[in-house]
Amino acid sequence: MIRSEGLRYGGERMVLYGRGATIWANRLPEGCSGLHPTDTLSVRTIGTRYCRGDLLLSSNPASGTQGPGCLLGDFVPYRR
Repeated sequence: MIRSEGLRYGGERMVLYGRGATIWANRLPEGCSGLHPTDTLSVRTIGTRYCRGDLLLSSNPASGTQGPGCLLGDFVPYRR
């Protein structure tokens, strides 16, 4: 498992990755809700990069509770 370096909350069922000119958005599946802006995100990766099918885990640092576990979908690039 790797800590989600650069992976952050992007809204209801959305995580974002990247900095600079290109941001990669990942819309999580319908059944994956309950992410919060203050959650700590980590990913169980299959390889060395974030990919579709990797397991996203969230936890709330204030309460110590585990949030939803969701499979990542496709990453879509957006340019600023």
